[in-house]
Amino acid sequence: MKKLIKHKLFILISLGMIWGASFILIKKSLTVFSFSEVALLRLSIAGLVLLPFSIKAMKELTKKELLYLMEPAFIGNGIPAFIFAYSQQYINSNEAAILNSLTPIFTVIISYLFFKAPESKNIIIGIILGFLGSLILIVSSEGNYKVHLLSYLLLILATIMYGFNTNFVKNYCANIKSSYIASISYFIFIFLLPFIVNNNFINKLSNNYFGLLYVLLLGIFCTGLPLIWFNVLLKQVSATYSSYVTYIIPVFAFFWAAIDNEIFTIFHIIAIFLILSGVFIINKKDKIYAPK
Repeated sequence: MKKLIKHKLFILISLGMIWGASFILIKKSLTVFSFSEVALLRLSIAGLVLLPFSIKAMKELTKKELLYLMEPAFIGNGIPAFIFAYSQQYINSNEAAILNSLTPIFTVIISYLFFKAPESKNIIIGIILGFLGSLILIVSSEGNYKVHLLSYLLLILATIMYGFNTNFVKNYCANIKSSYIASISYFIFIFLLPFIVNNNFINKLSNNYFGLLYVLLLGIFCTGLPLIWFNVLLKQVSATYSSYVTYIIPVFAFFWAAIDNEIFTIFHIIAIFLILSGVFIINKKDKIYAPK
């Protein structure tokens, strides 16, 4: 059983299932809390769950290593959490999941531009397909797409951050324990929690138990604990392979969105097909496993 839990394919599929549920949980949490409250609760709850690891990490890690972990804290987790919560006020969870699928494309682009990865002949084709899919999704959105353009662009920015973070952790945090990377990444946000605690916030907590449940599930099972698993995976395989989880996420995100009666159109199908085709092509000749 322990071998299965540590197996890279098992981790990949499990992460896809878990993170696929995060979009609908964000949507449900936003029915009770503001976007900033959802983001900060998500991050701080994850930080509290992983607090024992954080305490141990601060005793064992050097100042340089702790400084390195500020990158996954803000670029890999903090800022994207606020972006997704903000954007999902205006767009459906399935659209957020589709744009999240751009992550592997940016992972490869950033790996090539900043981390000296081998050049791929397929990179241009993959980029074109990925952005064509994104453009179709944005232009075909319900209502006037210009109204929600900022939300779409911010989500694309979040995937760029995810791509950079994946490469950074792989190249600069390889010798740091996965539990330390995850716990320190969220530890900082615990101290920001008092900024949202007021009478209005307390009333929301006391009168909306389902809202509290949604954000607890989001913080514990879709944020804190899975990040440890992802960092375990990242130590076993290449940054590109680990980003393949984005293939799996939309499947489960669409499942939950369908249960919540979100509308699917032919444009959603075309968009996700183009983006994932771009991901496949851009990674076609890359080596799956990291060098030993």
